[in-house]
Amino acid sequence: MDQFEVRHVLDIKAQLGEAPLWSVDQQALYWVDIEHKTLNRFDPATGRNESWPVPATPGCFNFREGGGLVLATNQGFFDFDFATSRFEKICDAPFDPAAWRFNDGKADRQGRLWAGSMKLAFRIDGPPEGTFYRYEAGKVVAGIPGVMVPNGTAFSPDGTT
Repeated sequence: MDQFEVRHVLDIKAQLGEAPLWSVDQQALYWVDIEHKTLNRFDPATGRNESWPVPATPGCFNFREGGGLVLATNQGFFDFDFATSRFEKICDAPFDPAAWRFNDGKADRQGRLWAGSMKLAFRIDGPPEGTFYRYEAGKVVAGIPGVMVPNGTAFSPDGTT
């Protein structure tokens, strides 16, 4: 059996770290802190974490071709430009942001961002009321209803599941 050395590399004290996404090009880990409303970039080579304040409660994101990323928040979807460190709202959330937020999500093989919603007043013994929404070309479409807590979003390699 292989042996692994576990090291503490970042003492960030995140309130609710979510949506980790590795950038192969940058060799860095991107993630959001939902409660602190930040987008983060951790560089394991330097041990440095860079943080950008998000204008709404973030849930998940996906890199976009040509640079930057698209971020799902309780207020809607935002485009983020790394060169300017600016967020620009590109469409509204498909729900009441006072009652709902996005949690986890990932891009499918076609590059569409699937973001799962959950109630702010979530109850484990309540009905599964969340929905996975698909963001594509400026539009948000309800895709998979009846989700309890969207987490660990993944797609099969062939795209069928």
